[in-house]
Amino acid sequence: IGATIVMTVGFMFNVFLAREATKWIEGKHHWFIDHEPWSLLGFAVAFLVGTTLFVPAQPFTVAIGYIYGLSVFSVCFVYCVEALTVFILFMVARHWFRPALEEWLNNRNLILAHGMAAYLKNPW
Repeated sequence: IGATIVMTVGFMFNVFLAREATKWIEGKHHWFIDHEPWSLLGFAVAFLVGTTLFVPAQPFTVAIGYIYGLSVFSVCFVYCVEALTVFILFMVARHWFRPALEEWLNNRNLILAHGMAAYLKNPW
């Protein structure tokens, strides 16, 4: 039942977020095109921060599609921003959270933890 509540709250948040974002974008549509290099950089930063804070990527993708339409540029831009975001988050997790994960695994007396800790020290 807990998972159902979490999913329902998440769905309602996404619906509200999408509705509010659409209202905001309708008034700012021309601004994004007029200030194109900076608006794209702002979008990339907002996408990175938003997806890091567990906001789904779909509202961002729909927003860029609404602003620029379905074109090769918008599809490639969103794809590149998503790939860059995944790369940055992976590198942060690998280099900043790896010592914490190793310590957590070493403090647990599990058979799996010892094997995983040995693997993390020398993955190759």
